Amino acid sequence: PLIGLYYEWSFIFGEPMFVNEQNEALDAVSSATALSSLKQGLQPESYTVQADDRGVRITASDMTGLLYGARMLLKYFLSEGATEIPACSFSDTPDTKERTLMLDCARKYWSVEWIENLIAQLSWQGYNALQLHLAEDQGIRTDIWSEGPDKNGNDFSWLMGYDQNWNSDYPDPNAHRYYTAEDMRRIAATAENYHVQLIVDYDVPPHCDVMTRRYETFVAENPNYSFTYDGITYSAEGMTANGETRGYDCIAYPNADFFHIRVPSTRQTVDVTNPVARAFSLAVVQAYADFFHDLGCTAFNLGCDELSLSESDGWADYALAYIPGGSSSYDTLIDYVNEVSALLKSEGYTSIRAFNDVLYNEQIHIELDPDIELLVWSLSDNDLVQQYLRDGRGLYNCIQNYCYYVLRVNSQGDARSEQNYWWSFHHSTAELLYLQWDPSRMYNYDISGTSVA
Repeated sequence: PLIGLYYEWSFIFGEPMFVNEQNEALDAVSSATALSSLKQGLQPESYTVQADDRGVRITASDMTGLLYGARMLLKYFLSEGATEIPACSFSDTPDTKERTLMLDCARKYWSVEWIENLIAQLSWQGYNALQLHLAEDQGIRTDIWSEGPDKNGNDFSWLMGYDQNWNSDYPDPNAHRYYTAEDMRRIAATAENYHVQLIVDYDVPPHCDVMTRRYETFVAENPNYSFTYDGITYSAEGMTANGETRGYDCIAYPNADFFHIRVPSTRQTVDVTNPVARAFSLAVVQAYADFFHDLGCTAFNLGCDELSLSESDGWADYALAYIPGGSSSYDTLIDYVNEVSALLKSEGYTSIRAFNDVLYNEQIHIELDPDIELLVWSLSDNDLVQQYLRDGRGLYNCIQNYCYYVLRVNSQGDARSEQNYWWSFHHSTAELLYLQWDPSRMYNYDISGTSVA
């Protein structure tokens, strides 16, 4: 369970040998007993190190605490150039329960080796979670069907690939590379070794441009194609919604909308009033949820960000017809998000999350699943944060103005430049983070004294 620490120690000092007080060699199990112990009552991931003339003992609440305690010793030896430690006693406890980095591995391909090195670095720096952003408008890069169909009998390998270049003025040499099921197992095993939790991130119903486009292309080329969700097989015969026959060949929102700007050329959002589109998106989410839960994942971000809806797009009519208490397009959206949340719960997920910018507004008349936690990345005013807290939402501070690190966006140059205010990524510098930001600060709003992960 401390294999990540073993790797680090071996790399720096050579393979360690553990001995007891009689200088007799110990195997790994005996070493853990001799050098460390677990103690109930301590906060998660906390530890105490005590050094005296009998040696060094690490007492921790759990195995992750033991990792952090032993690693603190290793950091001391490295920084001081020492092989001994003076008599002392010290303790440490994390200030926040989750320290996460979200890696966008949909817009850009990162090699498996690079991600494994990233996990080791995150663990060394005290992070305990890595959120893998698996799908975007530009690409889907994780082929969990590379070894065969999922539990519904579907094989969606044809969704894999990359349709748009995020940096339009600089070609991506890895544009069409993606991860296999075995790649993800390897990444998950590395994360487990370093006590880093993997968080699944699949954005629905927006940010699905590549999914809707590839679906429509594939169905056009394979007119007899069918897929299965919740025991129902969907085929090209079409389904009926709102008294209107919806074509099986199109699953995109009729008025494609991105970031509050109408963009007719995109297919960015799944039309959740179309039963075929809704079922297809749920089948994809379920497949990812099932695969990653088998790898030990218990947290899932369903996304749902950067979406502005029209009341004339049919979604409001759907809400009036099918959703008790519903009357707006946003009620239809909330109904869909609640269904995704229920699906994830049925798959064993205990932490279900979404981005914060769409799910609260005055056009919503039905309740959002109270168990959904919010990733706060965009804020218009402090009242929203207070509303989240009154509703008992778990909050995760990932405010874009300090927490987003982007090197380049299209032809607008360096996204970190102070002159590039459009994207607001220029705040994400080490100096500004150190001087201005802490986990209780969400852009200009100080929420100290509240419970924020």
